[in-house]
Amino acid sequence: MEAEQKELECPPSRVLVVDDEPLIRELLVECLEIAGLTADAVDCGPAALKLMKTESFDLVLTDMKMPEMTGLELIRRIRDFDEDVVTIMMTGFGTVESAIEAMKLGSFDYILKPFKTEQILTLVTKALREQQLSRENVALRETVGIYELSEALSSSMPLDDQLELIVSTVRNQFRADCVSIVVADPEKPGTLIEKAGFGSDRVGINREALFQEVVNGQGLVGLGNETCSWMNRPQTAEHKVGAYMAVPLKMRGSPFGFLAAMSLNSAALFREGQR
Repeated sequence: MEAEQKELECPPSRVLVVDDEPLIRELLVECLEIAGLTADAVDCGPAALKLMKTESFDLVLTDMKMPEMTGLELIRRIRDFDEDVVTIMMTGFGTVESAIEAMKLGSFDYILKPFKTEQILTLVTKALREQQLSRENVALRETVGIYELSEALSSSMPLDDQLELIVSTVRNQFRADCVSIVVADPEKPGTLIEKAGFGSDRVGINREALFQEVVNGQGLVGLGNETCSWMNRPQTAEHKVGAYMAVPLKMRGSPFGFLAAMSLNSAALFREGQR
């Protein structure tokens, strides 16, 4: 089909197909890959959630009626841990009520089976384009926030207020659960103290160990399962680091501390650009 032969006019994206019918999974994966997308498929909601804990997807195409978990419940669970993922509902048992419920949960749209592959490609293209626009708007807000911070730091604002402003900006711009500015303790050589922060007491940072990691790497972006070398205590389900980023603070080229941000949401990963 002509629509299948043309690549989607959007940045390379990754799609997850969730459907308990093997033929539909195979058809959709083939259709999406021909259109220039990376596509994976699983047969149920729990399998989708398990995969999404370790891998990143831009869009999820999910069936409504499946064993173990409905498509509506899957959409609800996805929205709970990653609002950036676009979802589209597919079903052969469509009702007005189910369509409304899917849209209330944040689904981008709703399509009835049987459908033509051109319909799916058109819908996916539209969804990914809107997602890209949304991401560009977020990036613009981040840039404006950093510019405003730079202006404030150039003013005569007291140092403590400047540090609190940095913490607040990082927290708000990157939706971080914990932010910490750590510097060398002038009264105790070789030790570090937190000069400003938010929520850092929830994770138990070993400041000296993290400082060495940051200095050796000149800045870090990582997942929570890589943090064990600089945690003071075992992580609990409620206070488990999902992702982190950190950069060294330098004076005349020499590091004297670091700025770190952490997310307790395993799906809310930080990007290199944010670091």
